[in-house]
Amino acid sequence: MTPNGPDSNKSPPESTPVLLDQARALHGQDRPAEAAALFEQVLAREPRDAAALSGLGLARVALGEPEVGAELIERALKIEPEHSEYLNHLGQAYRPMGKNQEAADYYRCATRLAPDHWRAWYDLGTLHWFQGDTQRAIELYEKVLALKPDHRETLNNLGVAYKRAGHPERAAVCYQRALAVAPSAFAYTNLGNIHKNRQPSGGGRTLFPQSAGTGAGLLSGPLQLGAAAAPAQPGRGHRPSAPGGGRPAPVAPNAAWPWPTPCATTATWKRPSAITGVPWCSSRTGSKPTTTWPPRCTA
Repeated sequence: MTPNGPDSNKSPPESTPVLLDQARALHGQDRPAEAAALFEQVLAREPRDAAALSGLGLARVALGEPEVGAELIERALKIEPEHSEYLNHLGQAYRPMGKNQEAADYYRCATRLAPDHWRAWYDLGTLHWFQGDTQRAIELYEKVLALKPDHRETLNNLGVAYKRAGHPERAAVCYQRALAVAPSAFAYTNLGNIHKNRQPSGGGRTLFPQSAGTGAGLLSGPLQLGAAAAPAQPGRGHRPSAPGGGRPAPVAPNAAWPWPTPCATTATWKRPSAITGVPWCSSRTGSKPTTTWPPRCTA
């Protein structure tokens, strides 16, 4: 073609980092099909791009294919076995399959490798909440807020946990802090209920008109614990977080799900076997690998 031919007006192809950023943004906007298409573009160029594999895995989970998603994220971990974000992603993929023991173990491994990984602490706290361990959930949500003080969903969830634990005053403070971050019908409603319970004559009424402007999307955002979230079947109501960050995942509660047993006291990390490709855990101090699977990590 001549310089003035038809091809001269074509834009150059986007670079891999740009495509990854665009895909992550789409995933965070609840557009997993479009995100998946961009991740696939990256993999067409670079089949061993771990970030694209893990991102495509999360997109597949959001599209209702958790088994496919888990397989893709496992491939990413074979390339980067000590990547805390991918470990947490794999935990998110196992959740909708009802494999909550494995999910919890991956969250724990992520926090061991990256103690400042607030999202992994958040996911682990949510598992403990639905297990009924309110005190442990409170401790983990407090860890999240130490790392990310203005995370609205954690503030709301911590408020619900404090309310369940019999501390409505602390719950009210959490809701007020959440509202200082951004208006939320969830926080307005729960704060109003606390005031109403204090004053049976209707002390919470003044809060409800303010919540009207926040719309009916009470449950359309990230996970909000409490009575407002209707129980669902295992594997439903789950949307993974955006790869590399973004909005946390709502998981509808179901008391019948299996829940994780206490983790081992020895911190371990996962590493895929060079022979079988199946991960195993070994101690970070260099001792012989164990046969523990799924990995168990102290949180």
